[in-house]
Amino acid sequence: MLFVLEGFTEAAGVELLSLKPREIVALDSVFHGADPLKTNFDLQCRDAGVKFTCV
Repeated sequence: MLFVLEGFTEAAGVELLSLKPREIVALDSVFHGADPLKTNFDLQCRDAGVKFTCV
């Protein structure tokens, strides 16, 4: 399980998924209001079989 507590970028998402976690939990604030970035990461997680939770 990975936790994202600070700034998120596309590159960070690729790096996180390369670690092959079962689940990723992120604070909503790390996306700085960029809903498309959050949605794309959610879809990438689904494709990789990783549970993504944003709180």
